[in-house]
Amino acid sequence: MATRVGRFLCLAAVLAFIGCGDGSKGTVVSGKVTLAGAPLTGGAIVFEPISGGGLAANGTISADGTYEVKGVSAGECKVTVATEYLRAASAVTKLPGGMEAPPSSAQLSGLKYMKIDAKYGKVATTDLKTTVVGSKHTYNVELK
Repeated sequence: MATRVGRFLCLAAVLAFIGCGDGSKGTVVSGKVTLAGAPLTGGAIVFEPISGGGLAANGTISADGTYEVKGVSAGECKVTVATEYLRAASAVTKLPGGMEAPPSSAQLSGLKYMKIDAKYGKVATTDLKTTVVGSKHTYNVELK
């Protein structure tokens, strides 16, 4: 259990660091993430510029599969999607005496863990790409 919480905190710190821009510049990218045609019920999405000219930008995938990421650099980006951090957050923790721990913030917001192919979670292995143009860009993601 401690390992899962540690992994979650590590991922949260990494996402906070790589998305350190204030979002006031760049493109707003929005869309919907689906897995086999059904909405992904939570996760993180990151847009990483391929050319190296700009910072990565990240956002949260809502329980209905939609997302909006501000401050995405224009040009070709690799896209990563992660859900593993929700595995521990979605679990119901039993306390001594059979009581349940209070729900996590992920549970309260309706986010639920869905297993996806691990390749989508790493820049080196993801096959998701988009070319970001304009001040607003739509990119719908279909995971298989």
